[in-house]
Amino acid sequence: MSALITVHAKDGSLLVRDDDTNELVFAIAQGERPNKDLLWRRIPSEKSIASWVAENRQAAIVNDT
Repeated sequence: MSALITVHAKDGSLLVRDDDTNELVFAIAQGERPNKDLLWRRIPSEKSIASWVAENRQAAIVNDT
């Protein structure tokens, strides 16, 4: 929750990489409207902004997704 406060965000999530499949997995979803259905969902590598951020190890601000 402190990361959300730091960046003044209402909602946020934490994704971790599954080393076996190289997918990103939603480990935490918090905020005003946390989505429990999001937990443990997987994103294939190279299919999202989050995947790009993880691969390039750079932050990204995307105002219009």
